Parts: sequence; C-alpha cells; structure tokens
Amino acid sequence: MKFPIRLGKFKSPKILAGASGLLLALTLVVAFVAPVSAVPQMPHQFWGTVSIDSVPAPEGTEVMARIANVTQNFTTAVAANHTYGWSPPFYVLGDDPNTTEKEGGNNGDTIDFYVAGTWATNFTFKSGSHNELNLSVGVITYAALEGHVSFAERGSAPCGTWIEPFNVMLFEPGNLSHMLWTGNATTNSTGVFNITGLTPGTYDIGIKNWTCLSEVNASVTLTADNTTVVYFGTTREGDSNNDDWIVLADRTILYTGWGTQQGDAGWNAHCDFNRDGWLTLADRTIMYTYWAQHGDLV
Repeated sequence: MKFPIRLGKFKSPKILAGASGLLLALTLVVAFVAPVSAVPQMPHQFWGTVSIDSVPAPEGTEVMARIANVTQNFTTAVAANHTYGWSPPFYVLGDDPNTTEKEGGNNGDTIDFYVAGTWATNFTFKSGSHNELNLSVGVITYAALEGHVSFAERGSAPCGTWIEPFNVMLFEPGNLSHMLWTGNATTNSTGVFNITGLTPGTYDIGIKNWTCLSEVNASVTLTADNTTVVYFGTTREGDSNNDDWIVLADRTILYTGWGTQQGDAGWNAHCDFNRDGWLTLADRTIMYTYWAQHGDLV
C-alpha cells in the first residue's frame, strides 16, 4: 500500500524564527572569518603652469613627482600651452596598503616636483585632493645625445660610406604618436652623430634614414649637463621608397634601375644600399636580408 506524501509550507512561527536566527549566525561567522582588506589611498591630482628661468617651458619638458621610498616616479610632459596636468590629467597615486611595496603616497608624505630634472618645489600628499601648483625653476643645463650606427656591406669604419644623414625623433615614453622633438643629424665616418641642447628627460628615441628602416630605443634618459650614448645597431637597408617597409614596391623600384651606375639614366640613389655607385645583385641581397620587415615607427 502506498501512502501519499504531501509537501507544504512551514507555518510554525517557532520554526521560521529558528531558521532566521541560524542564517544570521552563519552570516556573522562568515563576516568574522573573511579577511578585511584596507582601502587603497585615492590619488592626488595636480595641474598648473611651468616656466624655466622666468620663460614658459617648451612643449615636451618633463615634469616629475617623486616620493621617497616609493617604487615609481610620476611623470608627465608640458603641453603646447606651457601647462601640465590638464590634458592628460596628472595624478600622484596613493599607496595600496594591501601590498608589501609602497606604490604611492600616504597622507602627510612629501612630494618633490622636478622640471627637466631640476627640483622645483614640494607639496604634501593628501588622498583625494586636487590642487593647482605652478612650477618654476631657474636656468637649467641641457642634455646631449651621442648616437652610434653601423652599416652592413659598406666596408670597415672609418669609411666615407658611413657618413649618413638621419632624422632623429624624441617621443613620449610608450607613445610613439606623441613626438616631443625632431631634428637632423649626420654620422661621421665611424657612424657616430651628436646632438646638443636637448631638454633633459626620459624619451623613446627613433632614427630614420632615406634607405633604411626606422629604429627605436625605448626609455632613454637624457640627463642635464651630460652626454648619453645610445647604440642603434646596424641599419636595415632596402626601403627604396622611404615608407618604412621593405616589400614588393621597393624591389620594383630597384629593378627599374637594375644594372645602372651613378650618372646613368635610370640610376636611383635610393636603391644603392651599399653606396658603391651601382644597382646590382649586392643591393638586392641586402634588401632580401630584411624582406617583409617594417621599421619600429610603423
């Protein structure tokens, strides 16, 4: 014989009260056992004008904020209107107490501000604050860059075929779409060029020649009153049309002048990659060495 079992709702107030009490107790236990995480500090925002020797600072001048014993510095660049911190906003981050390292400020920490590597002023960190802080420094000394480039299939240096013009570019670190300075420099017979009068700071530095692909050295620090040496390696030749790629279009240009020498009709200096005055198999071999490659600035 089968006995039907009917399920119904608990209607007893005592049962409901007991269940509610048990649920509350479990909630309190979980809350007590769960680890409590401290809330990270909010950042401190700054903006203002920047001047050097009472003259508005040029675009690209580095502004840096530093807190002692913090694992990182906070940097930005002066905008075209000689200000910082407007676009993009400039924040000094707060410390995260849930980590062992100190990544930012705590209330009461001293923030030191630098313009182009020169100390400007200080300010007290306060979590979540927003302050206008105009920065000014006196006369500063500038930095110099010594670039080293080598060339394949052009003989050993010193050699006249190592004398080459380059376009040199300084970019905001990690942002090749934001060029802060550009100029021209020519290597000597050993592949060395020099540029003086540069604003101290940290840059991604790129070079480009009319027949080679661009090369970039990242996060290079140029210090005041000092010459920084940067090695760009061996040029990657084969860019006949100077578009920073080595592809079919470049080979087509080479074949247009194939077999000619300097002074002949159809000879094209942009395809003479070894600078021997001829357009031959040697130039095509150099091109194929870097075939289908592109420059670092692409």
